[in-house]
Amino acid sequence: MRHERARGRRVAKGSAEGVIGVAGPEGQAVAMKVVDGNPRATTLLALTVLGGLGADVSSASSLMELPVLGGGVPVGSIEPGADVAAWLAAA
Repeated sequence: MRHERARGRRVAKGSAEGVIGVAGPEGQAVAMKVVDGNPRATTLLALTVLGGLGADVSSASSLMELPVLGGGVPVGSIEPGADVAAWLAAA
């Protein structure tokens, strides 16, 4: 297990396959699970949620771009689902 601490009070912790927890600058905390267990989307998810909770994630914006390659050529991207956007809008 690995603990990560960003500047200020933002914290993220990865754990089991596809699981990550984050705490925002105001003390809000969220635990998330990527259903297929693949960790490639956990950083994107954590940064999206931290940004939605008010944390400045601009210094890590390049980590939020996850292209899907086909034959070495970008053919798509990994993006948070509509349920994440809806939850953030309600938070």
